[in-house]
Amino acid sequence: MLRAILSGNTRRRSIKTTVLALTLFVCGGCVTKEFSYVAVVSGGEQIKFTFSGGGPVHAKAEGIEILNASILPDFEAKKVFYGFQFSDASAGKNLQSVRVEDVSDPLPFLLFEDLAPKLTNRIWDAKTREFAADDPSLKWVSYVSESVRIYRFTVTMNDGRKVILHQPSVVPGWVKMAIRTMFGEKY
Repeated sequence: MLRAILSGNTRRRSIKTTVLALTLFVCGGCVTKEFSYVAVVSGGEQIKFTFSGGGPVHAKAEGIEILNASILPDFEAKKVFYGFQFSDASAGKNLQSVRVEDVSDPLPFLLFEDLAPKLTNRIWDAKTREFAADDPSLKWVSYVSESVRIYRFTVTMNDGRKVILHQPSVVPGWVKMAIRTMFGEKY
């Protein structure tokens, strides 16, 4: 009898409605939730970060906004590199240098330094050197679970003023597994 009631268009509409409701419930919950995360960075300082929409909120200060801070595999070379980007409302007129460090561990690790930063369409963009599997700065890639890495951007202005921004980056376990596999490790 239930089959007769839910036959034809009514049944299809009911299934579509249920699927749509479940999709909105699952995805809507992920996208709208906002939470804070406190991390201790190199030097012992505790910093509070906000995550929203499934990822960290961009760090912003004095017209500068971090747009990207991520590790990227180069499968052909069997190495990884980091990509960094920020926007600058002043179009880079006052930039003297940019320094990016990984401050996730007790000691900071310099990833990139630009002593003559240039912007294209108000965007500073950098790619680091490539890192091999045996680089000690990549020991965290061997940890199986997800990692949150914290990058400190120190932007020095021509007048000597420094703008310091901390940007977290979530590296899922499956990304680290792909990197370890690329490095030739067997898991």
